Amino acid sequence: MDLRTSEIAAASFDVVLLFDYLDRERFPDFLRAVRPGGYLLAETFLVSQRQQGWGPESDEHLLQPGELLRLVSPFEVFLSREVIEMIDGRPAAVASVLAINPQK
Repeated sequence: MDLRTSEIAAASFDVVLLFDYLDRERFPDFLRAVRPGGYLLAETFLVSQRQQGWGPESDEHLLQPGELLRLVSPFEVFLSREVIEMIDGRPAAVASVLAINPQK
């Protein structure tokens, strides 16, 4: 499936995982795809990744500080972090979130 263009049915998944992928325009579609009581787990690079000397460089593919929390609203956030961690022996500036679609 091409995540840029494919239609994603509402409330069709118990869990949606997004890693190293950022499409701000489609983010509401990804949230709608999570069933009530289901989870979204997402992690991707922060704008400070540029300072690490590798990875995405375009603003289109890098999160601003605090942005991932705003993107998952109104989901209930269980875990959120913005860290520099080691990935394949290289430092990576990433934001992560685990959030639940509240029951309605």
